[in-house]
Amino acid sequence: MDKALILVKKYEDYLNRIFEIIKERGKKACYVTFNKTPDFILESAAKHNIQKDKLYFIDGITARIKSSAKIKNSVQISYFDNLSKISNNIRKIVNKGYPLVIFDSLSNLLIYPSINDSSIVKSLKVLFESLDKVNGEVAFVCYEKDIGNYSLDKTLSLFNKIIKPSSELFGT
Repeated sequence: MDKALILVKKYEDYLNRIFEIIKERGKKACYVTFNKTPDFILESAAKHNIQKDKLYFIDGITARIKSSAKIKNSVQISYFDNLSKISNNIRKIVNKGYPLVIFDSLSNLLIYPSINDSSIVKSLKVLFESLDKVNGEVAFVCYEKDIGNYSLDKTLSLFNKIIKPSSELFGT
């Protein structure tokens, strides 16, 4: 199973990189979002010829911005700091036929005081083990500047690919 960590610059529009991965892998994707609405992502995806039914969202933004928008193939969440519940939702969606998991972003977890390095590592290990059983793949987005953060340093060994801002996607 590919477990990629995509490092991005703070204000970089990295959606293009994510869409390249989705197209390259040719799989339906479970997209976990904490900072972009599914509507925005779908609008951008359409410009890259990615059809709506290729994406299923775990939406951590719409409820926070008090938007009433509800799209098909999405689960709205309000428990941003409960990694166990998020992982359970990811597994359910993967089992519905969305084996590629895009997590946008690992950096967003750092704002929750209840999430510490051991909980991130533990949750990712459990998630990755369950995805291994169903040939799932993951691509986690992370701001490059956050890699020095103690919590994220502990997670690096869980990934088998680190994609830097200028490197090829899933290539080498």
